[in-house]
Amino acid sequence: MPIDTNLVPGAYVNVRPLEGFEMETPWHRGRVLLIGDAAHPTTPQLASGAGIAVEDALVLAEEFTRGLPVEETLQAYTERREWRCRLVVSSSVKIGQLEQARAPVEEQTAIVEYALARLAEPV
Repeated sequence: MPIDTNLVPGAYVNVRPLEGFEMETPWHRGRVLLIGDAAHPTTPQLASGAGIAVEDALVLAEEFTRGLPVEETLQAYTERREWRCRLVVSSSVKIGQLEQARAPVEEQTAIVEYALARLAEPV
């Protein structure tokens, strides 16, 4: 049922599509690095956006403890983070598309199970 069929006449409703974004690497320029939603905003379907932001901070801290030059540190950080962040963004977007298409819940569940199993692996 379209959302506008249940609206009260004159009510203010802000309807926007949910969007995820997969920024190309590198996520840094010079000494400026984007992490969390600034680098990989995601839709809420996988409920992992905040988790990957926390992981970003932890991995960045680990990389800086290695004592490498900043450029190498930021590159190493990106290499460690890219696949997990892309997994969350792409899986969440796909689940949202399946929800909107009213796809069988088993299709959505399969994506959730796969993504969460991968995210359970060490960072």
